Amino acid sequence: MVLSLTFGNAEAMLKTIELIAKREGIGNLLAEGTARAAQKIGKGAVEFAMQVKGLEIPMHDPRVKAALGLGYAINPNGADHCANLHDTMLAQPGPFLDRLKPLGILEPLPADDLGPHKVNMFRDVHLSRITLDCLVLCLFLPYDVNQTVDILSAVTGWKTSTTEMLRVAERTMTMARLFNIREGLSAADDKLPNRFFQPKRNGVLSTKFYDPEQLEKAKSYYYTLMGWDAKTGIPTPEKLQELGIE
Repeated sequence: MVLSLTFGNAEAMLKTIELIAKREGIGNLLAEGTARAAQKIGKGAVEFAMQVKGLEIPMHDPRVKAALGLGYAINPNGADHCANLHDTMLAQPGPFLDRLKPLGILEPLPADDLGPHKVNMFRDVHLSRITLDCLVLCLFLPYDVNQTVDILSAVTGWKTSTTEMLRVAERTMTMARLFNIREGLSAADDKLPNRFFQPKRNGVLSTKFYDPEQLEKAKSYYYTLMGWDAKTGIPTPEKLQELGIE
């Protein structure tokens, strides 16, 4: 079977999905995921594989959402758009920014900013998203982190606090980091596909690209905020002791 896998060919796309599900023909290769498929194809195919740590990039382009790109890079499971910060939501006053006041986030920042203030903002929002994962709560619920703690206390009777819940999230993220390190991953895997470092050929993003040096600086600062080594991203012994991780 010959398929014309060109962009916008809906019929070929649907047929390819069927082949993937049945692991037939080219579907048997693509069923392994973009990263593994590219490795098997070789010949530079990896440059066309839009993925981080084996997880494919979602629909959100970090060339206009700078902290989102940082989240794609450092998330332990790869390009996760849920446990992340969508910069456009914090680029102007509104309900989403209001819900972050308990985290000390009061002022908007430009969507393409990735300076220290934005990285601080990313860390706090990221940890608050992880608390929702720990509680098996939908991130689309319109509650701030204090309200989430109130709900937890009402349901379980536990006496907890926002600070304690964020510490749980920090411990969760650090343990995930340790797991990845044990499995052979390193700071070198906290990266984005090279395509994001180039502008698009046309359209509104034709002048936008992700600065690789800016990403490296943001990564290093984020590692420091998390109590990890600024270069290697390995959690420090002091941080592990603080979090009660042995």
